[in-house]
Amino acid sequence: MKKRRKRRRCGAALVVVLTLVVGAAWFLHSAEWGEAQGEVEEWDGSQGWTNELTTKLASHGWIGKDSPKIQDVLALVNGDYEDPGATEPAPAHPSVDVATRDVELDVRALQAAQALFYEAEEQGYTGYYLTSGIRSYERQRQLYDEAEDKSYVQKPGHSEHHTGLAMDVAYLERDMKDEDSKELRWLKKNARRYGWILRYPKGKKHITGIAYEPWHFRYVGVPHSYYMEENNMCHEEYVEYLRGGGKYEMVVDGVRYSVWYENVNDGKVRVPEDMGYEVSRDNTGGYVLTGRRD
Repeated sequence: MKKRRKRRRCGAALVVVLTLVVGAAWFLHSAEWGEAQGEVEEWDGSQGWTNELTTKLASHGWIGKDSPKIQDVLALVNGDYEDPGATEPAPAHPSVDVATRDVELDVRALQAAQALFYEAEEQGYTGYYLTSGIRSYERQRQLYDEAEDKSYVQKPGHSEHHTGLAMDVAYLERDMKDEDSKELRWLKKNARRYGWILRYPKGKKHITGIAYEPWHFRYVGVPHSYYMEENNMCHEEYVEYLRGGGKYEMVVDGVRYSVWYENVNDGKVRVPEDMGYEVSRDNTGGYVLTGRRD
């Protein structure tokens, strides 16, 4: 009974504190694009560039590979690619507490989590709470050393929890491993609308290195979350697709997104001049460009 009351307090704290800090999150990361609130309205898919996009990309500029405009929201962190900031004594990104327990998230992930759980609450799902967010190198080492089954835990330095862009989600009095749970089904269905993906899906262990974890979600942003979901891609497959020359356009909530890959050229990354854009390192040596036209 005590454990149940503690979980109820954690769940309530998540809703309350997320609501209180959303204003601060927007202030700290005002350049972040808004979260998608609807389904894909149009699909131009992965068939190739449209003539319009090809024309627009003829006009481009360059930014330095160390430009503050470059983010890391799509950085791949797994058994092969280490998080560069994993050994830092403090979180590498601005973070905000999201519960009374020791759980923090990167501000970008916080905004998306707030929006996701706010909608969940409106639809009657009031019991979601976080069990893990940002995790230190030493804490990861402890978990790894203590784990009898290493298929559910990354070695220290290689965990997504170092980035602050990953969260483990639980629900009061429910087992998130239960495939028939309406709470799990709702979360898996709606997570992509706010930029979240189920990071370790079923049947992908040979690629991700981690067994199926229905509670572990990773923030990658829109439209990437949509594309991965629509094409049954895990993060590794998505990065490999883009690195191999894959590119696509899609419309989400009335906004047309264009996604492609760039490599460093003489210390610079090519960016479009004719549209808004975001640039993210992929942590394998290249950069993912996300163009936006409202």
